[in-house]
Amino acid sequence: MKNYILIAILSILLGLESVYCQSTEKKGTSFKSFHEVSISEITPKGWLEEWLIRQRNGLGTHRAESGHPYNTGMWTTIIPKGKNPATKYWWAYEQTAYMIDGLYRCGLLLKDSALISFGKANIDYVLAHPRSNGRLGPDCLGDNQWALSIFIRALMADYSETKDPKILQALTNHFLALPDKLVNRQTCIIESMCWTYQHTGDSRLLEKAQQIWKTFNEHPANKNYRHACMIAGDPIKDHGVTVAEVGKQPVFLYNITGNIDYLNASIGFFEGVRKRHELVDGIPSAYEFLGGKKPEELHEVCDISDFTWSYGNLLLTTGEAKWGDRIEKAVFNAGMGAISKDFKSHQYFSAPNQLMATQNSSIATRYGEEAKSRQAYRPGFDTECCSGNVHRIIPNYAARLWMKDRNNGIVAAMYAPSVLHTTLPNKVQVTIEEVTNYPFSDTILFRMNPSSPVSFPFIMRIPEWCKDASVQVNGKKISTPKAGSFFTIERMFKVGDEIKLILPMSVRTEISEYNGISIYRGPLLFSLFIQEDAVKITTQEKTSESFPAYDIKPASAWNYALSKKMLQQIKVREKKVKGFPWDTGNSPIILKMKGFRVPEWQATTTTPPLPEKGFKVSKAENVEMVPTGSTRIRMCVFPTVD
Repeated sequence: MKNYILIAILSILLGLESVYCQSTEKKGTSFKSFHEVSISEITPKGWLEEWLIRQRNGLGTHRAESGHPYNTGMWTTIIPKGKNPATKYWWAYEQTAYMIDGLYRCGLLLKDSALISFGKANIDYVLAHPRSNGRLGPDCLGDNQWALSIFIRALMADYSETKDPKILQALTNHFLALPDKLVNRQTCIIESMCWTYQHTGDSRLLEKAQQIWKTFNEHPANKNYRHACMIAGDPIKDHGVTVAEVGKQPVFLYNITGNIDYLNASIGFFEGVRKRHELVDGIPSAYEFLGGKKPEELHEVCDISDFTWSYGNLLLTTGEAKWGDRIEKAVFNAGMGAISKDFKSHQYFSAPNQLMATQNSSIATRYGEEAKSRQAYRPGFDTECCSGNVHRIIPNYAARLWMKDRNNGIVAAMYAPSVLHTTLPNKVQVTIEEVTNYPFSDTILFRMNPSSPVSFPFIMRIPEWCKDASVQVNGKKISTPKAGSFFTIERMFKVGDEIKLILPMSVRTEISEYNGISIYRGPLLFSLFIQEDAVKITTQEKTSESFPAYDIKPASAWNYALSKKMLQQIKVREKKVKGFPWDTGNSPIILKMKGFRVPEWQATTTTPPLPEKGFKVSKAENVEMVPTGSTRIRMCVFPTVD
């Protein structure tokens, strides 16, 4: 496995006086393949900038529309208990931490002073008001570390921008005041503990992080996260968010120790989850606990945010292209499909086959009557976590478009229109403009603009789905790189140099274990185009005239089967569109094909499962498919007639 067992030579750095204690400390070693650039070095363009602007102008700056606890002072105050009788004391801090982290990153990407000020107000308050024992957060959190582990991600982003030594000092004080025994999601504090160790070299943090994981791993009640079971990818039963977050903690321990068992534990764990639970849109089913792989099964918006964050950390650590592929698949399909395109509402539960998104369409009935409404698009829900976490999906994707490798080579890890402005170790400033309409287009143009001619490695991800990629330098083809890899060009770059990456997107199909068939082009999963019968709801709690909820049902035929033979005749229609390409009905890519109506396949209030074999069909009809991320109701998995 690439780069896994390369043991980095322990660096003896120049002694720098520690910013948080009397002694001299040295920065911790990192075994990661890639590292993140500062978020403000990335400027989103094109459709990506528009998504972030819509997020800011929608629920981002109208966050009170999502109701409690987003209508409070968040982490600058003691948040009162809301109306939800099931609320636990830490819920409001978990939920608002999601939002603070997401909107602060959104602000850094857009260079938006209002969102940056919102994030900084919460960050500065927490740093200025530690508890008497040095721990961060209000006293009411007690020993709970889950909410802190989310909030600290905003501190990590802030340190990347400001290098404020108070952050490292405050975090060190917090970590050293923790007990060695933490359970379940509390162990997620290991992520920021290891990050802080890498910036300070304080060996006490390394020892405590390993001890917390060891104690948790050996606890008699812990069956899901024993190392041998994780490495083997054994079946687990747990809450989706817990799976996404806890399962990646060994990655961070690998990053600071080089112990390959840690890395293999997380990789085996996530591969096991993917094998048993991942749906065709790239996210495992989890409502709230992990489910099966039927196309009508649900995943929580929190799962989309948290799994893609975890996959990003595996990408940073391993340097393997497949993790970037999985992030794109999940964000472009599950993520964007769960958000209204004006970013004024979102779902709590979503699914690849989602015929209805109404106040009564969710199949997650074991969570009470109100859970039936969680598949609707709403500004806020009875349980509030997703209204915060939805704000992290797109900023986290944008913040990890660009990375650097161990040699400070520049890595184009994922693709979207953007500009990178960074400085190399030799102080040469480099601007790279990424011109593309990816994922709708197969061509990505990188325009180089260094402040002076400079040599550095430029590294591009070649997706596993692309078997015939090609790379051109200044108009001359130089290579046909291997699918599922990172391709490196190292040369002297000067102003005006252009690198063109072409990723031909052939239509491909995937057969599920339930004999359903799905259609992809590039990273995009396609859905049947279904006309909407949408009813606006403005009189319920957490709705308004400007920020309504919706009951959405199909207004056109949806019950089609596909023929494997006729799929060879799919026609790809590319068209120029004005405006936002993710808007419903405005996609630049449409797939045209034949489908067969299945009269007996009918629906009532929820999305029906695929029909059993032996169903009868009507004569073939022309149907159209559009990208899943542009839809609100959808059918992405179809029964087959042959």
